[in-house]
Amino acid sequence: MIEEIRQAFGFLTRIPLGKGFRHQPEMSGAAVKWYGLVGLTIGALLSLSAAIMIVWLSIPHTVAGALALALWIAITGALHLDGLADCGDAVMGGFDKERILVIMKDQQIGAGAIVAVVSVLLIKWTSLSWLFSQGAFMVPLFAATLSRILLVLTIMEKPYLRAQGLGTGLGDALMRKNVLLDAALLSLVLLLISLPGYVFSAIGCLLGAILVWFFIARKIEGYTGDVYGAQVEVAEAGTLVLLAAYLSL
Repeated sequence: MIEEIRQAFGFLTRIPLGKGFRHQPEMSGAAVKWYGLVGLTIGALLSLSAAIMIVWLSIPHTVAGALALALWIAITGALHLDGLADCGDAVMGGFDKERILVIMKDQQIGAGAIVAVVSVLLIKWTSLSWLFSQGAFMVPLFAATLSRILLVLTIMEKPYLRAQGLGTGLGDALMRKNVLLDAALLSLVLLLISLPGYVFSAIGCLLGAILVWFFIARKIEGYTGDVYGAQVEVAEAGTLVLLAAYLSL
């Protein structure tokens, strides 16, 4: 179990795991069920960092929002942003399934990638800045955790299209009972922090995932590693937006 958790952190983050750690592709499927725990850890680090910056160091909210977002990117190594960029190009330049899949594999960056990444980062930054101004330092915890819980559920339920890729076979080792139990336990942690916060976060996360399904997954009739990454990014952004809407009521 410990090695599965280390593999999950090693794949989804750039958190140092010791000199003896090495990525083991054969354990990737078994590590998927721990993605929610990885999200909880990422969110906890970001929330703690935000509180330190604003409460202890008196850093302005807009600056703290930018620094928290930069830390967010650094922790994940821009893994999901890369998928979002590829999907942005595919949506802009692809008109059928085959063309979309070809564009997603292209390593060149086009206008669609820039627009998608910049838009999501702007949404995240402005949302974080405003939420931090309201003292809502825990919002990254909800966004990072729920988006990765949903990622695990997507991997388990939706077909992976490519015969070879980072996401190939990830869902094969997942047991529905274990996935649902893990999701329930992580959700309980968030519910204990804030029931309304959890509800609005979950709605925002789902709306983000639906947008990715509508614009890309629906067209290619399934998911790839890039689409998984785009879903995480857009789901996180959707969570922050809904939390901001809730707190502004």
